[in-house]
Amino acid sequence: MMRLRARHGGGVGVACVATLALGVAACGQTNNTTARNGVATNPASLPNGGTLSSGTPGASGSSTAQSSGIRTVLAPLGLNLRSADSATSQVLGTVAQGTLLTVIGHSDSNGGWYRVKGDTTSGWVTANPQFTSPHNFTLYQSTPRGFNALYLEGWAFTESDTAVVFRPTSGGQAIVVKTGPSLDVLGAAGRDGYTLASTETVEVFGVTANLRVFSRTGSVASPGPDSPPPLTHLAEIRFAIDSSRAMRLDFAYDDTGQLTQFTDFYDSISFPPPASPGASPSPGATPPPPGASPTPL
Repeated sequence: MMRLRARHGGGVGVACVATLALGVAACGQTNNTTARNGVATNPASLPNGGTLSSGTPGASGSSTAQSSGIRTVLAPLGLNLRSADSATSQVLGTVAQGTLLTVIGHSDSNGGWYRVKGDTTSGWVTANPQFTSPHNFTLYQSTPRGFNALYLEGWAFTESDTAVVFRPTSGGQAIVVKTGPSLDVLGAAGRDGYTLASTETVEVFGVTANLRVFSRTGSVASPGPDSPPPLTHLAEIRFAIDSSRAMRLDFAYDDTGQLTQFTDFYDSISFPPPASPGASPSPGATPPPPGASPTPL
């Protein structure tokens, strides 16, 4: 496994980027840094000097006929590598979150599959874009914040007492993550000056939530440092993890094609699951939530 060093202000975190290998476990290091900002200083390159395919996934649940380039594993619990393009075929191994897969083919069978290879192993992984992306990422880890996530190469983050804000080094869009003891503490859904355009059900690390997309239809107050900028669209997910933890994700963007930046982000999030009665969550731990499969497909 290769590891990408990423500098976070005054501290240094570790981003997990691996070539395909069997039985690879997710990066286990936890970043407890109190640094206020960060950006990848040595972005990952593609295997064998390759370039990204022009094909990009649509919304979660659809697939694309990408037949070359790379896919990065988003699934926090890893992804099964199979011997054929079917969920009933032999499992050859498990590929960890953050692993770069070299795509060598695509099949439309059984919902869509990518044929991928590594240094010594080839196999098939599902083409569901909920589990992989054609982009490179850096791993954000924070025990105090209570979550881990992959954010896009070329993005940076800033931290305050109330939020973590991820944004590209050039471009106006931003993802704002807030955590708290309840949804009430995190504020009401929506935002003044925006009208609800659509709602769909999504899953964030085993928790079912609503993804609401708003369109700007009026004037918007000047945002604070922990609020999304007043762009054309606002996507929002709010959900309770358990009786003492809640999370809010806001994504401000102008181009509808940018929404996949948000779906990749929330598809990669992990956090300690709800505690059993009488037990306390383990900070920084990311075992599967109740009912979740250890690895997708």
